[in-house]
Amino acid sequence: MATESGFLPIAELNRTDADVTLLLLNKKVGYTGQVNDPWFTATVQRTSEVGIPEVWFSNESYSGIGCTEQYQFCNGDTCTALDGLFTYSFQKPPEIGYNVAQAATYNLLIQFANYMRIHNVYKFLQNEILLANQVVYGSFGISTPLEDSHWITEMENLHNISLAGLQYCPVAYAAPGNVPIRDGFNLHDFIVPETDPEKLNLCNNQRFRSPKYSSFSILGLAIIVAMSSVIILLNLSLQRVVGWVQTRRGRGWKRLEWIEDDVLQLQRMAFEGRWEGPWKGKTDEVPVTQRFGAELRRGRGGRDGEYRLLDLCQNQSLEPLDRE
Repeated sequence: MATESGFLPIAELNRTDADVTLLLLNKKVGYTGQVNDPWFTATVQRTSEVGIPEVWFSNESYSGIGCTEQYQFCNGDTCTALDGLFTYSFQKPPEIGYNVAQAATYNLLIQFANYMRIHNVYKFLQNEILLANQVVYGSFGISTPLEDSHWITEMENLHNISLAGLQYCPVAYAAPGNVPIRDGFNLHDFIVPETDPEKLNLCNNQRFRSPKYSSFSILGLAIIVAMSSVIILLNLSLQRVVGWVQTRRGRGWKRLEWIEDDVLQLQRMAFEGRWEGPWKGKTDEVPVTQRFGAELRRGRGGRDGEYRLLDLCQNQSLEPLDRE
């Protein structure tokens, strides 16, 4: 049995079909309420070292949790059995009918999976892998209480970190950032160029999203512009086209009804009812008065039915209009 730490587990922890990782929690934090989570248990109440009363602590110095990781590789419907990662060869793919491109992909993926195993994630992040650290009050070592199932949340977060790192590995492999190592030396100075043609092909075919660019559908944009233009043109020309057709077919009265129901023509008729006018464009979209500022009023001092056109700008009487 292969071990990375030299630790030989008891029979209950010995899994030959998985990679086993044990995480130990050093319980130095106090809580402002009782915690019944099996990993973060705190059921003893006392005053903290900084003098804060009614703080809950654990009666254990350490508590552990065991994680198992299993891996499986497939080719269509043909898959290997779930097993530990080191059961597989890092050079030769399993005998499940991989072609040369699939074999090159396997060689990369098994390395990426090894990088993001829980054991390696912990080595990089240390205590930062715990979500419980986010509710600890600075250096006081005091935290808000945790839910009874908080250990499940921690394991889900650890799994998500591993998956996020696994997604990033192909990007870092194809286009690694040129991180400065020390003065005069950057990461690219120490990268050994890939020589395998299939792996080079995988690098050249990498596609990933970048915040520097945005993609959109040219076809979709063209359809939107075209349809919008058609609607605008119809809106501008439909009334004229229909009016022309009605006039050609001898049904101009329908067009007249349509025009007279327009809000501007209704407004014109209302003004004429108040003796304001005369108007021109009674069959147009926008009627206007024949003279600017002109008003049609009943003549003062004249007989019934006599009207005078008064110039509002100069308040000057003009010639009498025809009688009714």
